[in-house]
This record gives sequence, C-alpha cells and structure tokens, in this order.
Amino acid sequence: MKRKITAVIILLCLTAAFILPGARAADYFYFSVFNNKIFPLNDKTMPVFIDDQLYLPYSFFSSSEASIFSNAGGDMAMIYSSISNNRLTFDVSRSTIINQDRYQYTEYSPKLRNNTIYVPAQMVCDFFGLTLTAFYSEFGTIIRVRSASNHIPDSTFPTIGYIKDQLETYYNAYTVNPNPSPAASPSPTNSPTSSPTTSADVEPTYQNVTIYLSFYDLSGGKMANILDALKVSSYKCCFFVAEDEIAANADLLRRAAGEGHMIGIWLKDGTYAKYQDAAARLFEAAKVKTVIVSAGSNIAEAAKAMAASKGLIFWRSTRSYPSSANFTVSSVTGKLSTVSGAHESLNFAASNRTSVILPSLLSYLSQYKYNVRRICETSVQ
Repeated sequence: MKRKITAVIILLCLTAAFILPGARAADYFYFSVFNNKIFPLNDKTMPVFIDDQLYLPYSFFSSSEASIFSNAGGDMAMIYSSISNNRLTFDVSRSTIINQDRYQYTEYSPKLRNNTIYVPAQMVCDFFGLTLTAFYSEFGTIIRVRSASNHIPDSTFPTIGYIKDQLETYYNAYTVNPNPSPAASPSPTNSPTSSPTTSADVEPTYQNVTIYLSFYDLSGGKMANILDALKVSSYKCCFFVAEDEIAANADLLRRAAGEGHMIGIWLKDGTYAKYQDAAARLFEAAKVKTVIVSAGSNIAEAAKAMAASKGLIFWRSTRSYPSSANFTVSSVTGKLSTVSGAHESLNFAASNRTSVILPSLLSYLSQYKYNVRRICETSVQ
C-alpha cells in the first residue's frame, strides 16, 4: 500500500508540472537526482512514466556514497549493494526481475527506452532501502532518490548555492540543445562543501588502465556464478583449469568458450608432459585448444621456463587472490585506485568469496571506466 500511495503522489506531482504556472522548465521535463548528484538532462537520464509507474535508467542507481552499483550487457542489467550483497537482475527480453535468491517480482518488469534499460523506481528503492520523492524547484520538477546517509532535506536541496547553479546550468544547456551528447553535458559548479561523489564529472576515471581478469582453482564450484556475473557486465576473462578439474567442469568450460572467454591450463607440475595431458583432456571435454598456461608461485619459474622452450605463453598475474585470502571489494578496489602502471592482472580463485564480491567489483570497473580485456595470445605483459 505504501508503494502505491507514494507512486500516486509522484504521479500527481508530475501531472501538476504540466498545469502549474511559475516553474520555468516544469512543463516538459524532469530532473533526476541521487542524493546530491544531479544528472544532466537528456533522453538517457530523465525519468519516464510507463503504465502509471515511474521508471529510471538502470545506470541512475550507481552511487559509491550509497554502496550501490549497476552494470548492463545486452538485454540485461544488474543493480546491487556491495554491503548487503543483495541484487536485482533485469532481463528485458524476458520481462523479468529477479533477486539474489532467484525470487521473481511478477508485478514489475524492466522496459527498453531510447536503447536504455529502464527499471521501476519505487520497487528498486524499496528493495535497497532508498527514499523516492518528487518536488518542485525554480527550474523544474525534481525526482530525487536518497540513501539513509544523506541528510539534506528536499525542502532546502534546490536552494543550496552550488546545487541551484548546477540545476540552472543543466536547464540552460537543455533548452539550447534539448538532446546534448554526453561530451557536451555541462560540468557542475564546484563548491567547497560538495562531496567528490556529487557528480560523475568530478569522479576519476581510468580509461588508460587495462585490467585483465582471470580465475583459477575451479574446484570451488562457483564457476557458474562467475559466468553469470560476467555475462551481465559483458566483460571477458580467462579461466585457468587444472587437469584434475576438467571433467567436473566440462559443461561450464564449453559455456565459457561459447561466451567468448579464454581457457588456459593451470599447471600443478611445471613439466611439458603435464601440459600435454591437461591440453588433451581439455580438447576432449570442450573442444578447446590453448597455448596459455599459468601456475602458482611455488612452480612459476619452472613453468615459465618450460613454456618459453615449448612455444607456450606463460601468464603471471600482478595480483592474486587465493581461496584462503580474506579480501573484500574495498580491499581490491582500493589497490586498483592507486595503480601506476599501464595494466593490472587480477587472478581470483573461483571461491564463494569471489562469487559474492565479483558483481560489485565489475560494477566498480564499469563505473570508473577501466579498460577491461581478456587474456589472449597477443596480450602484452
């Protein structure tokens, strides 16, 4: 009942925007705001009403301040919390929304508008404990989502100096050019009181840093979860499989190859004979041939020397996270944010911990625009 009442109130606010005088911009568009972050006005950011429900682009729900992130690939999008690990998966082709427990929300469905996946705003807010409101400003109606950590009330939000300036800047840009390209979107006015996360325009990005993702120790039984997360993000990786792991993971290895991931051999013995045995089993199980190998630190030098002598490619990661490691999303991303080289290679054991943090990590990589690549024969170390 609460969701329906809130939706009606927002609908009345949006409807009134068409008939109430005084608001210069309120007659044909709406601002969308997450906490204090105001989104530029264009067809891929503004909220829409579909079947009496307010919808927002999936990418709207991505805030490091609220520890909520999003990513998408093809007809699917995901929104999840890096704290609670709760997540929603939206499949436009099937018109379904499911949570991390595989429960399907039959009352709702995602929509595709302007080649962008839109999600039901109130339902997403309820799921993640966010507050959704609609109110007026001098420059138009504002649709605002707030997390519990944000303490600026709606009543004063549009009157704060730097926020008012940004609303006016976006309004002026939109009325001059109603569909500006992302590159043409105006930059917000900075303020000493503003948070670094109040605008995507001031967040750092890492387009020049290439990230290689790989997974090993497939005995952990989480390869399917990892493949699901990678499919949503559209990122590709390399799975290093040991000889004794091939039979149990044959179906998943075939799936991985079919979805564009690379398969390598994880050597537990750095000899060429062991590589040949593993390669033969891999081809029998998944019809995959590979010349990429890797190994643990205890035999890395022997395996690297063998690979060099036999025309194979030895891959050594710059950061490795074994199943015994007590790592978190923050510990991984904290190190990534300080990288100084041109590339980083992250190698994770296919453990339960990896499958839990991976969606949040992939969202982080997407949000900060890292150049994520799969390992292949021509990858440069």
